[in-house]
Amino acid sequence: MSRRFIIFFVTLFVLGIASGCKKMEDRTVATVGDLEITLGELEKQYSPRGLYTDEERRAAKERILNTLIDEKLQLNEARARGYGEREEVIDLVEAKKRTRIINQLHKVEIADKAKVSSREVRKAYDMSSEELNLKHILLTTKDEAKSIYNSLEEGADFDTLAKVKSMDAFTKANGGSLGWGTLGRIRLPDEVFYAAHKLEPGEISAPIEGDNGWHIVKLIERRKVEQRPFEEMKKRIESGLTQKKMRARAESYIERIKKLADIQYDENVVKSVAEKVPQERLSPWAQASLPNVSDEEKKKVLVTTRYEKWTVGKILERGEKSPPRSSVDTPEALKQWVEMLLVEEMLVHQALEKGLDRAKEVRAEIERERDRRMVSLLHSEVIESKSEPTDEEVKAEYEANKEKYAIPERNQVSAIVTATEDQAKEVRGLLKKGADFGELAKEKSIHPSKRNGGKLGVVNERKYPNIFKAAKELKVGQLSQPIETKDGWAIIQVTDREPMEMRGFEDVQRLVQRDLKQANIEKNDEVFIAELKDKYPVTIDERLLEEVGKKKEKEYMEQEAEKKKAS
Repeated sequence: MSRRFIIFFVTLFVLGIASGCKKMEDRTVATVGDLEITLGELEKQYSPRGLYTDEERRAAKERILNTLIDEKLQLNEARARGYGEREEVIDLVEAKKRTRIINQLHKVEIADKAKVSSREVRKAYDMSSEELNLKHILLTTKDEAKSIYNSLEEGADFDTLAKVKSMDAFTKANGGSLGWGTLGRIRLPDEVFYAAHKLEPGEISAPIEGDNGWHIVKLIERRKVEQRPFEEMKKRIESGLTQKKMRARAESYIERIKKLADIQYDENVVKSVAEKVPQERLSPWAQASLPNVSDEEKKKVLVTTRYEKWTVGKILERGEKSPPRSSVDTPEALKQWVEMLLVEEMLVHQALEKGLDRAKEVRAEIERERDRRMVSLLHSEVIESKSEPTDEEVKAEYEANKEKYAIPERNQVSAIVTATEDQAKEVRGLLKKGADFGELAKEKSIHPSKRNGGKLGVVNERKYPNIFKAAKELKVGQLSQPIETKDGWAIIQVTDREPMEMRGFEDVQRLVQRDLKQANIEKNDEVFIAELKDKYPVTIDERLLEEVGKKKEKEYMEQEAEKKKAS
């Protein structure tokens, strides 16, 4: 497998991991039919940010609870209708199960074993206090690196050997120069940089093995750099080192299981299949094509591992779910893609061997995926499919609400913004006496638009709500009274106005259809939920609902108090 493909798969393996699940409180806040809503479910969604009164906090908790009740009502109904046995649900759950147990394998074998010590963090920080000006020669084998090192020891010129022998296409033309850099900010593996850091200016290292070959490094110069205090940088450094450790462990783990699997290809079959890949793609963004092979060829074994044999047909079946990202029209490209499929299968095999599919958090996540898919299907079939408006309804909606779909009136506005209302009144007085608006804006306004003589352009309600509202009431050229805005007090003038422009039905038909369908969905939702509440009883523990988020609220209040104290 090429390094590019290793990096791609390791990235999936590392970044696909979900963070470890914390145990939630399982006390029951509400029961909905046969289902429960726990304190933990509410805690997970509740945030007190921006909620300053008991009434606001209570209302927020009730909104979350009502949403969860609606979901549980629909889940009760989906289970009663047998949605869990539907093929699309089973297929999705199986796919999610594979992903989840691979993530769990990553946690057990990679994340939990990639701990970073405080000493390592300190060392990395100290390393970053100096920049090194380095050159290097990158070589394939240890023997070749030894030979080049001996030549350097005998007086050979470093730059000349780098230009002739180095594998690094980016630096060889410049005599191997990497320029100035610190740990993690120079194109060298960490272990090579650590070795280079021990050199004296002008000194050349013995061959050092990195993840991409053998390096011979020359230190040209070193210099101190300013950096933020250790306490400020500690968490960021620890995170960076952890990611590097996890990536290295993941690469090593994948290589180990590949070796254990003993992957063997039938080169004749590989060549034959690669030749049957269509050469044309509809566009650069189109999915890469799979080989067009006969039913007889699908029976041929393309690759064998210690666990099983994979036929061409099985590979193509997997390829429908995990298509290649680039063309597989050469034997090497085909093998790289097949190897990615094999590695995923081997990771699943390793996870199952360790019983990770039986882990509590894995089973819980898979169950949640099943529930989400069932509710989604139920909603699609019972609500959305019955909410599509007829052509007559769409036309009637348009006729009744033409202004809603018109291009609204647009006002070009200029403004002079001052710090106080009295200053704004003074500006208005000067304008009434004949002062030029643009010149006065440049002199008096505190808004960035002063550079353009106060021109704001066409104002919209989202950015300038108060100015937008006032402009609608003014005639073109008329001065406003002082208007309070988020930037200060403004005197505005409408310099031009484009009236509302009605749009024809054909221009907005799809928009009207979408709005009407959404309104129908909301109406049908209400009816359906009301029916489900009659069918599945709902009980709420009001006392326990009050307890939701108490710790979060206390922490938030303390943070707000600290902010006020600091200001």
